[in-house]
Amino acid sequence: MVKSEYDYIDIIGGTSETYKTETERLLNQYAHKKEVELAIKLINSMQANKEHLLDLGCSIGSWLKDYQVMGFKNIIGVDISSERIEIASKRGYTETHVCNATKLPFPDDSLSCIISNDVV
Repeated sequence: MVKSEYDYIDIIGGTSETYKTETERLLNQYAHKKEVELAIKLINSMQANKEHLLDLGCSIGSWLKDYQVMGFKNIIGVDISSERIEIASKRGYTETHVCNATKLPFPDDSLSCIISNDVV
């Protein structure tokens, strides 16, 4: 039987907020800060429409506040884990969906900006 991402759901979904030691925490914070700086540069260079953003593979919503600071108004979270989506929802996403990225519940061309951080 061929395995899918659902077979590995328990090990998928680490975030900058996931760490075991103080050293990992500090490294994760630094790496996240640098990722945010790069994302800001890319978004600004593309002159992205900031009305809607799809956070594809949002996990527990670690990037939500960063996207809000970047100026996105309606931030939609998608993840394959219902447990992670529940946490992300509580953080304040405009809407959330439990689904696979290959089967998104949106009409084609309905979203102007999709970001997928640390998913692949």
